[in-house]
Amino acid sequence: MALVVVLAVLWVRFRHVSPRPFFLGLIAYCVVAEAITGIFYIFVTAPFAVFPTFNRYSVGGIITNVILVGVLEETARFVCFKLLLRRYSDRDTAITYGIGHAGAEALMYEGFTFLVLGVASLAGLSGIVQNYSAI
Repeated sequence: MALVVVLAVLWVRFRHVSPRPFFLGLIAYCVVAEAITGIFYIFVTAPFAVFPTFNRYSVGGIITNVILVGVLEETARFVCFKLLLRRYSDRDTAITYGIGHAGAEALMYEGFTFLVLGVASLAGLSGIVQNYSAI
């Protein structure tokens, strides 16, 4: 997890670029992929779900989530570059934004997955959980 921060610090320091695109990429991913998608599922998908098997983790829910997050992430990238990063229009800005965006994504998915699997492993090794299939 610290790799993202180290990479961002090294990139900003050695390339002498502004850290603003990094933080905008980080915030854009967190707001769009987590908050707006969650709101979509609470207010749109859940009340109108005709089939009880259609939820976030069914095939239809996964396809809907992939399309929704893809469209929203690209919209957030467009808004960030057109409105918030108008003064920054070079390749280094795009890379710095990408480090923030991909770093947030890595922290959300790989970091939390690592944490959950670590807790499950420790629970299994300590005898709290007798059967791993229950996790």
